[in-house]
Amino acid sequence: LSSLPILGTLDLSENQLTGSIPQQLSSMESLVSINVSYNHLSGPVPVTGAFLEVNVSSIAGNPGLCGSTLGPCPSHNYSGQRIIGAWVADVLLVLGVLMALVGSCSLYW
Repeated sequence: LSSLPILGTLDLSENQLTGSIPQQLSSMESLVSINVSYNHLSGPVPVTGAFLEVNVSSIAGNPGLCGSTLGPCPSHNYSGQRIIGAWVADVLLVLGVLMALVGSCSLYW
């Protein structure tokens, strides 16, 4: 994901994603808006990058999320390692489809 320097908005809402939010998403400098609402995410919400001032509606519907404006996290050790696998694969699939669409649109311009 970090190799997409012009990605400013990312909407992954309602995709049945599970696990923690990848820290890599919060380190993408060009990403200013992210929506991960109504999935099955858990763990702390990152507090940097696009998540610094995240709108509550952009993380709503994930009862396992904590931190940020959602209240303190329980005393679990969320290392973020659980996200490698299905979550990252889903994100890459969505980005692949988006890049294919952008590529095919540029052929007509």
